[in-house]
Amino acid sequence: MTELKQYSPGAFWMKVMSAVAMAIGPVFQALADHGAFWASLNMITNLAMYAVPVLCGALAAGQFGFNMIEKTSVALATLIGSGAVAYSAKDQTYTLIGMGDLINTILVTALAIVVIFAVRQYVGSWSI
Repeated sequence: MTELKQYSPGAFWMKVMSAVAMAIGPVFQALADHGAFWASLNMITNLAMYAVPVLCGALAAGQFGFNMIEKTSVALATLIGSGAVAYSAKDQTYTLIGMGDLINTILVTALAIVVIFAVRQYVGSWSI
């Protein structure tokens, strides 16, 4: 947890928001009306929105120099907490429903990072 204290609140949120901005920037949307090639790239970009929560979590964890297990933990927590995955008890299935709620994505990413800083000294070799 002492490692977390080296970041001011402003620096902490800047790292989290920087990762979010990198993950959600639509590049090809403006060009989609200018031909089939650009429309195809826009469609591929839109399909990539399903990866936004995972990317936000992984990129934010990378901003803090986390190891691979820590990055994966933050990415999965962000995916689950964002609301991008819905569980149907009736069918017992999980379904990707989009990128989820961006506010949830940001908050869960931040919370997961704080939790990693809080528990990393206690997990030792489990984080290999």
